Amino acid sequence: MAAKVSPRVQHLVEEAADLLPSDLAALIEAIQSLPRREETVHERHAIIAERVARVRAGSVATLSVDDVEQSIRSDLDF
Repeated sequence: MAAKVSPRVQHLVEEAADLLPSDLAALIEAIQSLPRREETVHERHAIIAERVARVRAGSVATLSVDDVEQSIRSDLDF
């Protein structure tokens, strides 16, 4: 299966090529320790689309950006 490499991925690969072997090994270990997604990309898109449809239908409570900002500011004591 061929994958299209994004400019960001290309940049990361080029940067990784310049790492010392010990740093590269640490990077590989860190990447391998990341949790894997159980869903495929198509399944994830379907989940997101379903959530968007629920919000648009008004069946989900949403917050305005101002409400979220106020909540964060009060939590952080700005």
